[in-house]
Amino acid sequence: MSVFFATIFFVILIIAYLLNILSLPGNWVVIALMLLWFSLTSWTLSTNFFIATIIAATIGEVLEFITQYFASKRYGSSGSGSLGGFIGSIVGAVLGAGFLLGFGALLGGLAGAYLGCLAVEMFKDRPIHEAREAAFGNFLGKFFGLSLKLACGVFILQRSFQVLFA
Repeated sequence: MSVFFATIFFVILIIAYLLNILSLPGNWVVIALMLLWFSLTSWTLSTNFFIATIIAATIGEVLEFITQYFASKRYGSSGSGSLGGFIGSIVGAVLGAGFLLGFGALLGGLAGAYLGCLAVEMFKDRPIHEAREAAFGNFLGKFFGLSLKLACGVFILQRSFQVLFA
């Protein structure tokens, strides 16, 4: 019976992991759910598990932010343009979540990163070709940053699986 509940719980962890696509802290939700699981059950959990997963989640968040920021800077975005792309990615992901069985959030987040940066750069009276290039850099940074964050999340899920089904 405990394998059945662990399997159901692991499916819930996968759903929480998918929150990353919405630009939400899905990796942190997975860790919080694991803490809740082990506080409510009689199972024991090592401190090494939490240290490793917290480090992985932190690395994922930092890499996502840094990659988006520096890619947009590399393509000529201003600091406010980068911030516009970051906010736009969250808004786009939330607005797109209802489409394509939830995968619209991924497309919305990427489009929002582009459009948010583009809007801010155009508001600052930058030439359209410069604003588009800066927005493209923000888009690339969001894509690669999200990919790195998702990879860190796979590590967290893999560790969780090992603990739940050991």
